[in-house]
Amino acid sequence: ESVTWVLCLEVMHGITFATFKSAIMDVTKILSQQTTGWNTTIPVLTSTLFQCVGSGLGSIIGGWAMEVYGSKAMYRGVSQIVFVVLLVHILGSLIVRCRSTNESFLPVYKECGNRCEKEDVDDDENAIT
Repeated sequence: ESVTWVLCLEVMHGITFATFKSAIMDVTKILSQQTTGWNTTIPVLTSTLFQCVGSGLGSIIGGWAMEVYGSKAMYRGVSQIVFVVLLVHILGSLIVRCRSTNESFLPVYKECGNRCEKEDVDDDENAIT
């Protein structure tokens, strides 16, 4: 019975990890395009923060919490933290979108056959409705 749940969680973990990495690369690409001279620095910093700092601190703090409180309490606490961060992220996204100056934060592309080119548009055409 528990093997089935573990396999289901593994599939979900793969999907969420792939989505997370795609989101990191997308944001890194946008940040690299908006700054000059930082094209390789931003992806390196992003990867370093995630793979070194995040994994290292997660292992240390998670190991300590598991030793002191037990595995059930640690996983329950982590799930509560992730849920709170999700709510803060959703709330922050809504606030940013409501307070925006009707200007999209994503680049606008026009279709050109098999390629897409970045389009320079006026603020009125780029407005979010």
